Amino acid sequence: MAITAFNTVNDLASSTLLNSITNTQTSLTANTSEGTKFGTAPFIITIGEPGADGLYSGNVEKVLVGARSSDAFTSLTRSYGGTTAPVAGWAAGTPFRINWCEDYYNALVTAINALETQIWSTTTPALWASVTSLTLGGTAATTITIGHASGTTTLNLKGVTVAITGAATVTGDLTFTAGTLTTSAASALVTMGSSDFKIYNANATPAAANLKFLGKNASAAVVTYASIFCSPLTTTAGAEYGALSFALVVNGSQTYNQLILSSTGLTVALDLAVNGGDLTSTQTTFNLLNATVTTLNIGAAATTLQMGAATGTCTIANATTSVKNLEALTGSIVAGIDGSVRGFINLWDGGGGNTPSYILLHSANGTAHYIFVEQDGTLKQHTSAPTADGDGNVVGAQT
Repeated sequence: MAITAFNTVNDLASSTLLNSITNTQTSLTANTSEGTKFGTAPFIITIGEPGADGLYSGNVEKVLVGARSSDAFTSLTRSYGGTTAPVAGWAAGTPFRINWCEDYYNALVTAINALETQIWSTTTPALWASVTSLTLGGTAATTITIGHASGTTTLNLKGVTVAITGAATVTGDLTFTAGTLTTSAASALVTMGSSDFKIYNANATPAAANLKFLGKNASAAVVTYASIFCSPLTTTAGAEYGALSFALVVNGSQTYNQLILSSTGLTVALDLAVNGGDLTSTQTTFNLLNATVTTLNIGAAATTLQMGAATGTCTIANATTSVKNLEALTGSIVAGIDGSVRGFINLWDGGGGNTPSYILLHSANGTAHYIFVEQDGTLKQHTSAPTADGDGNVVGAQT
């Protein structure tokens, strides 16, 4: 945008030459104490007599004054604006003054035309040169509207920081092509009414759009942040379609895809803590860790473990099941399947060669009977846990 070439001057300031000047001299001195009437250079003076008609139609010269200090006029451009300095120069006492001339007019018209072009241009932004601070509305404006109800309003801020104090309402889309949206407030709230709040990556190639949450230490350095991002849409068979992922960075070490929500379900890459006390489902059939897991630990700290309802069947499908202490509080223990799978109970002896396995039976009056076999296979009954073949009595007649 063009800027006018002249500074503000006093209206029709005038003086006379204190000393004569040649036709090429680039400095002059105004009459004593009259230089201040001319204001601040640059400005144009007209040297010579105005003539009887006051139109300066005779021998006059326009001079562009580049600098002025008190009564001293320096950095002069002689024979300015199509005029010619007289060969003899100008004598002392010759008047000179600031007149309204075509140079001022043309400079003003050029600046106004350039400003109009900038303001009404459909492609070039206004106020683009030299302006380092721009205030709209000052302290009086309660509502500032930028842009038309339709189309796109672009703020090309060239990497600077934009500060919004108070609330800002955006009707339509707010697009960031680069940079970060931050707040210095202790807490911030984004309200959307009934509309959607969208964060997306507009790159032509597949890329994720990120919503990042930052955590800082006492020295205000960012050490931890979490990112929520949506992976790009894909048409690859079997691939996730627009999956929502969660990533965490702690002290600069980043782990991606720690939590993924997609059309196939929820994937958790870390440990899952359910501190509410219940993991429930509305489905009548629930499958838990039915694939890949070969070692399953459940309730290692539990002193009471309950599985199944009071009715029905609890099936443990392994070929061998190891139970440290098995107690059937109600019902019975069944091994095998009738007419299909033979069931058996395998009771191992203890260590030391003197701790045979046994079956503890109770009579109707509650008397305990310990049934075991000697090393030769003789079935015996004892009143306590046997510790040697000689304990107890032989059961019935055995051969």
